[in-house]
This record gives sequence, C-alpha cells and structure tokens, in this order.
Amino acid sequence: MLRFCVGIGKRWAAPGIMRFDLNEPNKGLAVMLTIRLPKTEWAKAWRAMIEVAPVRLIADDPIYEVLPAHLELLTARGLRYEVVMLTSNT
Repeated sequence: MLRFCVGIGKRWAAPGIMRFDLNEPNKGLAVMLTIRLPKTEWAKAWRAMIEVAPVRLIADDPIYEVLPAHLELLTARGLRYEVVMLTSNT
C-alpha cells in the first residue's frame, strides 16, 4: 500500500520518481511522481487531483509532485501530463 507521507527523509532522484524514507519501520515508503501539466489544462487537472489527495507545486511550469493515484485519475479523465525528471538535490 502506498501512503502519502510528509516529512524529512532521504531522497532519491530517478526519472520522475522520488521516494521518501522516513526511517520509521511503520511508515513505509511513499512514491512521489513528478509531472508537468499543460497550461491549457492546468485548472481542470488540478481540480481533479485535489479530489484524490494533496499535491505539491514544485515549479511554475506547472510541475507537481503527485501520487500514482493522481496519474490514474488524470488518465481516466483524458487529461494530459508529462512525467519529468528532477535533478538530485541530496
């Protein structure tokens, strides 16, 4: 089961994927994907995503950290997105 976790932990950068290890055995890992939304569909996509869980804007492109469930919803509603790679800042 994937959980949305907020906190400070180790960060690994991979193509569009970040995992947060909170160093607590009962917390598990949260998989965060990084996506870019087209500006023409931004508002509709954002409204859809916040129905599922919180999202975090990390750049003005707009680029967001999201959960896999967000991508499933965007795909089901026919909304476009692009998975992007972040540089490692560990």
